[in-house]
Amino acid sequence: MEDIVTERKTYTPTTAAIDLEAILRRLLAGRWKLLILFRLFGGQVQRFSDLERLIPGVSQKMLAQQLRQLEDDGIVTRTVYQQVPPKVDYRLTEWGQKLCPALDALLKWFECRGDSASAPSSLRVTAGASTDGSKSRAELRSTKAREHVGWWTAGMVRGSASG
Repeated sequence: MEDIVTERKTYTPTTAAIDLEAILRRLLAGRWKLLILFRLFGGQVQRFSDLERLIPGVSQKMLAQQLRQLEDDGIVTRTVYQQVPPKVDYRLTEWGQKLCPALDALLKWFECRGDSASAPSSLRVTAGASTDGSKSRAELRSTKAREHVGWWTAGMVRGSASG
């Protein structure tokens, strides 16, 4: 079988920025989309109720909406089994699975900043830190951000996630 070779689009700095912003806004924006993706990477198949259980805090309405958007964008496939009771499961499309190395590369890039800058700059406290040893609300958010990034890099992207 022959590989189909397509010519890659040539980007200018402006078109690259515009296209990347559109990709991030259109395909990956949404509080729950990345969590859904990480639960489906590695060929995992999840039922709606499993995703609801694995992603604490997401409402049924929001989970359904985000899954529908991911399906419409060609990232997730929804399979309906004609049985009683009805069974529906979700998995990444081949194209959706290709997001895994891209997100992993982004996380590796972020880790290159070093431990002192591991939280997004908008969460770091640079002025007004407490002198009594207690953590400010921003420092606590910063710690949560580091833990969240650590969770991703601890295996969800690199293939050792078991759910």
